[in-house]
Amino acid sequence: MARLAALAPNWQEDQKKKKVRPGIGSEAAGIGAPAAAMTSVLQFAKQDFFQLPALRRALTLRYLEQKQYLAAEDEAKDAIRLQPSYAPFWSDLAAVFMAKGQKDDAIAALLVAYNWAGNPAAMREAYVQAAQSSDSAAVFGEAVTLVDLNAAKLAQAEAAFPALIIGAKDPATGKQVARPGAASFNKPNWPHASLRYEETGAVRLAFLVDADGNVKRARKLKSSGYSELDNAALLAVASCEFTPAEQDGKPVASWLVMEYVWSLE
Repeated sequence: MARLAALAPNWQEDQKKKKVRPGIGSEAAGIGAPAAAMTSVLQFAKQDFFQLPALRRALTLRYLEQKQYLAAEDEAKDAIRLQPSYAPFWSDLAAVFMAKGQKDDAIAALLVAYNWAGNPAAMREAYVQAAQSSDSAAVFGEAVTLVDLNAAKLAQAEAAFPALIIGAKDPATGKQVARPGAASFNKPNWPHASLRYEETGAVRLAFLVDADGNVKRARKLKSSGYSELDNAALLAVASCEFTPAEQDGKPVASWLVMEYVWSLE
């Protein structure tokens, strides 16, 4: 106990030094009314480097507010190329498409934003609210319909695949199954904001590798605590190549569980 007490002051001092990322609201901030996101985003944009999300969003939203749609679209797409798994970038791009009257493109961007959201339920609820009050109500209404339809299709498709295999046996037959192996592994890229604010953690993923060695489905079993780190890991796994599992000497579809640790050296 005495040793623990002696260590306590050092631990408290270390905690004070830990960088804390400034909050700019939820991922759904500004859905249906992009101008409403401007104040909170601009408050923190000046604190960030050019690569970080707050400033990139501020530039996109400013161009949008000034009706410089081409500049807004270019800025949003450039931000997405920098950090493709950051949901608000996609919702900003959807707002640009809506302003330009590109309904189908706007709906597609909203679906991607939903898929990358750390809290999909909150994002869907934001779409529902926007469908009731936004000038682009029809776009958000159709996005909600497609979100629900896609969720139902995904649930049906996953039910047709083998159950999640944590052990090395097929739960249907009880036979031993050779697990998929990684033929190539692409290390995830650190999201710029996560790196700057020293966000770390371990994310556990389960992904279905089909009989051809392709990733067909992915699930997050345990979050690292940061949706951007989780999404970056998912993005990297999707681009990996695998040797399929084998059963009775034949390639079969199988789930593989992997944990990726985000750690600063």
